[in-house]
Amino acid sequence: MLTASLGLFAVANLLFSVLPELTGSERGTFGTWASVGARVLGAALIAFAAVLPSRIVHHPGRDARRLLGGCALACGVLAFAVALAADVLPQATRPDLSPAGLRHARVAGTPMLLGAQLTVMLLFGVAAAGFARRAERTGDELSRWLAIAATLATFSWLNYLLYPSLYSGYFYAGDVLRLGFFLALFVGGALELRRTRHVLATAAVLEERQRIARDLHDGVAQDLAFILSKAGGSQRSRRCRWRSGT
Repeated sequence: MLTASLGLFAVANLLFSVLPELTGSERGTFGTWASVGARVLGAALIAFAAVLPSRIVHHPGRDARRLLGGCALACGVLAFAVALAADVLPQATRPDLSPAGLRHARVAGTPMLLGAQLTVMLLFGVAAAGFARRAERTGDELSRWLAIAATLATFSWLNYLLYPSLYSGYFYAGDVLRLGFFLALFVGGALELRRTRHVLATAAVLEERQRIARDLHDGVAQDLAFILSKAGGSQRSRRCRWRSGT
């Protein structure tokens, strides 16, 4: 579930944020609402990943491919639905908002957008609490970094809710907090990869030691048994020859 949520965030940012900026296209109704929908879905997945109990996955590769495939399908369905409803969807923010009007906290925007922003903020809050509780219970470092990332994301979307800066051409504190969210995810992922490599290396060393021990046990034990059997047979032969006087 966590893999699916992070993959969805990556795909949504690439398709609805990075590529439009690189191509120089203006963010219209489609880009705005497709991005909003994808982030609501991604926040819901990461919140579920934080509160669902951990369990052993017997086929992690297959399950991960299914989840990622489902997320890709969800992005496609979302983009198709937004494209069909582009004419009836409202604008994200009022076009008359200026930098002077964005300096003070003011809840501005359509009710639909404000509801989506509030939903994302609450979902990240649930994720922050869930990962923090898991980190305290298990001592897992990845859960600790995920809790930090979700906390930054919560305050980022709170800033977007109070200041109508999301989907505008201005740079605000919410953008800094959102950048911190992705940086915390990057640091946590990098540390988890390093820990995983260490665990795999340790497991490989232990497996090699066990293999050598099995080889020594099987080979040396068989050789010793053969030597002892030959030595016992030789002693019995000598006794027989001594008794017969030969």
